[in-house]
Amino acid sequence: MKIDFFGKFFKLAFLLIFLAEIASFWAHQFVWLNYLLLAGLTVLTIVLACYKLEYSVYLLLAELFIGSKGQLFFIDFGGQKISIRLAIFAAVFLVWLVKMFYGQHREFFRSRFLNYYLALLAFVVLGVVSGILNNDLKSLFFDLNGWLYFFIAPAIFAVVKNRQAISKVISLLFAAAFYLALKTVGLLLVFVHQLPVGIQTIYAWVRNSGLGEITPMGEGFYRIFFQAHLYAAVAFIFALSFLILRKNSAAEKKYLWLTAVLTSLAVLISLSRSFWLGLLAAVLAMLLILLVSKKLTFIKLTKIVLVMAGMALLEMVFVVLITGNLNQSFFTERFSLNVSEPAAASRLELAGPLWRSVKANWLLGSGFGSEVEYTTLDPRILETNPTGRYTTYAFEWGYLDIWLKIGLLGLLAYLLLLVKMMAGSRRLGSLGPLFIAVLSVLAVTSVFSPYLNHPLGIGLIILIGAMINFYERETD
Repeated sequence: MKIDFFGKFFKLAFLLIFLAEIASFWAHQFVWLNYLLLAGLTVLTIVLACYKLEYSVYLLLAELFIGSKGQLFFIDFGGQKISIRLAIFAAVFLVWLVKMFYGQHREFFRSRFLNYYLALLAFVVLGVVSGILNNDLKSLFFDLNGWLYFFIAPAIFAVVKNRQAISKVISLLFAAAFYLALKTVGLLLVFVHQLPVGIQTIYAWVRNSGLGEITPMGEGFYRIFFQAHLYAAVAFIFALSFLILRKNSAAEKKYLWLTAVLTSLAVLISLSRSFWLGLLAAVLAMLLILLVSKKLTFIKLTKIVLVMAGMALLEMVFVVLITGNLNQSFFTERFSLNVSEPAAASRLELAGPLWRSVKANWLLGSGFGSEVEYTTLDPRILETNPTGRYTTYAFEWGYLDIWLKIGLLGLLAYLLLLVKMMAGSRRLGSLGPLFIAVLSVLAVTSVFSPYLNHPLGIGLIILIGAMINFYERETD
């Protein structure tokens, strides 16, 4: 039976995601509604997990794909937010744990990646111990928080273990990315043209829910950036791979092309150089592997490159036309890698002090909660501190962040897990380049943005690892 990634499940997922965001918008206008919906969704997750773990994992992944910082709904306790991501995570994990003790859902412990996860866990535990002994406990907790998402791996492996589940996850990914792309374009139009639809309320919702950032770039243009655009990039890779390697019906081709265009457009509008570089590296890696393995001829490769280059150019023209801004400096400045721009300049200012801190305990790390002081050009920080001196435990340089916290040995353990996944992908025929490309976009993006220690990146690693694990076992 041929899999339809854009069938009923795709349409249902898209509708539910749309309704969830509408509910989130109104929940952020009324505190009582926010609390009520978070409690209701938590109970729903528990019920679904008890009835069939698969349904609760789909809910967990849907939130991950669109939620950025995971605060679509939240409860505020004394300034600390209990988010919907935390609530869903806890519900799924606890129900899985109970079922595991009764002999169910133990697939993760037979995974080919188990030893690599355990090796990484050992260094994370060492980082926790070091942090307790040497660093502020509050900083340690919030620094470690994202890493705890690795504990959801057994639940995801328990569900993503057959073709039907994988097809539903891909449909869910396409639905989420489709929605993210439409929302990105919609917000760009709203803010560029200052449409009378409650702009300040929408801006407050996007910021307070952690969905992303809406930043004026000058000359009437706005940057619409979501951390969850990572999954738009991943959806683009899936769509491109299926267009190249899969036999599709006319309707499927239409949807795959539409997905590829919309997701790449969203990544373009995000003005994220990290995403641009990561997506470029991932696509080049996939095409090169296909060329070397002779699954792609040089002539076909040339056609694909020309089509993608033309698509990127047309998307830039489209953005210029719909915004009415004929000055393309907001693109050219990002392409030029302008280091005087505040975000880039702040990264460079951080690099030196961060590297010196890394060298102080380079082998085993300084533990979670380790802080570094540097001078930032972030306008939000300069508003309250004109000197720009800033101390933090969270850093944009993803790999240096990990190295500082769990040491070189811990970083190598993490990289070994990724390498093992990529190596396993090589045995999977046409699926191999797809999985390698997805892992590549994450690996390259994480050089400049902290995704490998964030639920967005960790969730992606777990999900792709579960898919690879299933297909590897199937090919044995």
